[in-house]
Amino acid sequence: MATKQRFSKGVAWMAVGNWSEQLVNFLVFMLLSRLLGAESFGLLTMAIVPVILGEGLVRETLSEYVFSARDITDSDINTVFWALAAFGALLSLILFLGGPLVASFYGIKQVQYLMWAAVPIVFTTAITAVPVALLRRQLRLRPLAIRAVAGVVSGGIVGLGLALTGFGVWALIFQRIALNLTNVVLAWRAVDWRPSLQFDPRRLRMLTSFGSHVIGMRGAEMANAQMPSIVIGATLGPASLGFYTIAWRLVEICSFLIVTPLRMAALPSFTAQRSIGNTAGELLLDILRVASFVALPAFFGLAIVSEQVVVLFGGEKWLPAAPVLSVLAFYGFFLCIAKIEEAFAFAFGHVRELAFLANAALISGTLALVALSGQKLEWMVIAYVATAYLLSPLRWWLIGRHASLSISRLMRPHFATLFGGLIMVLGLRVIDPYLLGLPAFPTLLIKAVVGIGLYAGVAMITMRRRLAMTQSYLSGLFRPAAPAAAPKTQDTPS
Repeated sequence: MATKQRFSKGVAWMAVGNWSEQLVNFLVFMLLSRLLGAESFGLLTMAIVPVILGEGLVRETLSEYVFSARDITDSDINTVFWALAAFGALLSLILFLGGPLVASFYGIKQVQYLMWAAVPIVFTTAITAVPVALLRRQLRLRPLAIRAVAGVVSGGIVGLGLALTGFGVWALIFQRIALNLTNVVLAWRAVDWRPSLQFDPRRLRMLTSFGSHVIGMRGAEMANAQMPSIVIGATLGPASLGFYTIAWRLVEICSFLIVTPLRMAALPSFTAQRSIGNTAGELLLDILRVASFVALPAFFGLAIVSEQVVVLFGGEKWLPAAPVLSVLAFYGFFLCIAKIEEAFAFAFGHVRELAFLANAALISGTLALVALSGQKLEWMVIAYVATAYLLSPLRWWLIGRHASLSISRLMRPHFATLFGGLIMVLGLRVIDPYLLGLPAFPTLLIKAVVGIGLYAGVAMITMRRRLAMTQSYLSGLFRPAAPAAAPKTQDTPS
């Protein structure tokens, strides 16, 4: 009972922390976008992409062993720490030496200095991964929640202060540095463990075997997510990249807010099902029904109101980002569904399949972007998003094999919500002519009220059981420890 209580309390803290973090992040991002131009955000992205890739390789990769291993010793923890420290130092050195090459690739010398300033983030992230994993293992999620919020607050103060005093793109770089340093300090203060000079080469070999697939998967995922920034920056320049960055960040925040609570419940729930020998196929379908019910109208709506959102967010100077946001909104829905399916595969130990999917997405997305490089920004983004959807049947086939589900059954949870989403979009298109000439805020408000009303009406008629299930999940009635908590349900047309 104590463990269940600690878990429930921890999840509550993480939910509050994640939402608070994203709210502060959104406000800071909005203020910075009003103070700085598209070119500053484009230059930041050019410099920070290699650093983000390095971060992704040291965060929640090798340290997952500390979190997930059944029995772990001090020697194991020290081995993981020193392996990560060495890996982080090596990556930092490679990135530092690669700074001139990255600047030469974009043809902008300033990118080199911006990148050099951000490189230490990789090493500090590496040496913080073990304390974070220990906190997660002990279900001490409150310090992690506080750490996340404190990081974005401190980063926001530094970034906004520098932006107001005319530091331009450097305000964005130092914002990230301040955020990272705050995270490092608070993570180490929250744990009693300190590294010692213990190192077990035998454990290192086992750790390498454990981490190779995880690193491969995370690396491919991160590279795929950053590839549009690389190609757009190289072919269209920093201003176009800045518009893409703003649109992508808005979609990223929305998808994070929608999918994180579901993933928090899904991963331990799938693990519990695996421990008692169940395939968890019906549980996966139920969570997909909930995810689709929430995510599809949210992102369809975002695609419709993209102009109003962009104007309210950063002003009319960001209007070129609106069509990009409309396209990326469809990718946001894709991400929410894919993350639930990946949580299932991860819980059941199918990391190789995830690595294969990530590499397939990276290759196909890169080819699509390169094929349309130099074309209009929207067309490049459309090509990238289209490749993600075209690979969906392959993901469904791989997931379905292990969940004992056919591709059609994995698609079915989205039929009813797609119908509701289309009714909503149609209704919003009908009222569009009557809203011409209105300012952005009242237009957005009217569309939001009408859209939510239309979708809710369709849900009350065709998705009543799904609506009840969503309320149960979001109110905490779903408990990971109880495998039967999510009964099989059917919607009325799906």
